Amino acid sequence: MPVKKKAAAAKAAPKAKAAPKTKAAPKKAAAKAEPKAEAKPKVAPKAKAAPKPKSTKKKVNFKLKAADAGSVSLVGCFTQWGEGAVAMKKDKSGVWKTSVQLEPGNYEYKFVVDGAWWTDPENPGTNPNPYGELNSTCEV
Repeated sequence: MPVKKKAAAAKAAPKAKAAPKTKAAPKKAAAKAEPKAEAKPKVAPKAKAAPKPKSTKKKVNFKLKAADAGSVSLVGCFTQWGEGAVAMKKDKSGVWKTSVQLEPGNYEYKFVVDGAWWTDPENPGTNPNPYGELNSTCEV
């Protein structure tokens, strides 16, 4: 009666309790793939502009004694000989004055007195011009 022995053995040996079933983690709903923001390319920070070199321009004063003149202008290579003529102002003593900012160098100029072109009577420096006349010169 071997069958009874099996049955008796089965009764005698306590059944091992099966481990309690754990709840399976719920399946995560497949998350909708949201498009990722495109990564911005890394750009080096803008370099600061190099400081402008200090101007080397110098103030140059011009004057002309012409008490009877109605108008006087300064023209020269620095004004393209008239396009940027500099109006001069007459003081109480009849001296016309102005000043301009010029880079270092050599310049030629004249005064336009009531429409007539004059060299600077107080400046001995001159250069001949293409019209057979002289231009006054100055070095800055």
